[in-house]
Amino acid sequence: MNTTFTDHETEKMIRAGAFNPDDLMFNKIGELSPRQRGWLALEIAGWACQIMLNLILLAAAWVGFYLQFKFTNYFFLGGALWSVLMVGNSLICLGNIWPIWKSLKDNDVQSVAGTIVKRYSFLGHRRRWAGSTYWALIMRSYTFGTNARIFDSITEHNSYRIFYIPALKRPVNIEPLFAEEPPKKSALAALQAQAKEKEQAHE
Repeated sequence: MNTTFTDHETEKMIRAGAFNPDDLMFNKIGELSPRQRGWLALEIAGWACQIMLNLILLAAAWVGFYLQFKFTNYFFLGGALWSVLMVGNSLICLGNIWPIWKSLKDNDVQSVAGTIVKRYSFLGHRRRWAGSTYWALIMRSYTFGTNARIFDSITEHNSYRIFYIPALKRPVNIEPLFAEEPPKKSALAALQAQAKEKEQAHE
């Protein structure tokens, strides 16, 4: 098992967004950093904007159906179908907002340490370029989904500490764990040991 990291490997992780040294002081005490909280807040804002867009499109659809069909059966049928579509999409957005909001409220970060196994899977038809790709980092009994950049920056079977958000099961920081070198004797300690060995030899 290789547990050593070069500066290039660590820099690659930083560029990919896998490792952020500035966030460690917060993550190691079980909290999100201000930067990480900001990204989560932006995600909530993005989903909220999607809900607002759905409501605007729904209102526009009802107006369009009214101008086209007045109060005929087509007006009610078209409006009902469009309402189901937009309301359903908005509920999905709300479902995505809830765990993010809970993560911000709880401000809880947990960690697991060990060696990483990488798994890559593609669901779909490769020749048609249709489908979805799934990148996963596996550590012990934990499986974390990630993106291609972070996946490529990780060296399989090396040791890391993954800080993650429990409510989202999402890694927020991946710290490389460097191998600890055995303590080296100082030059003075080495000379003292040699002198002691000579004394014992003369006795």
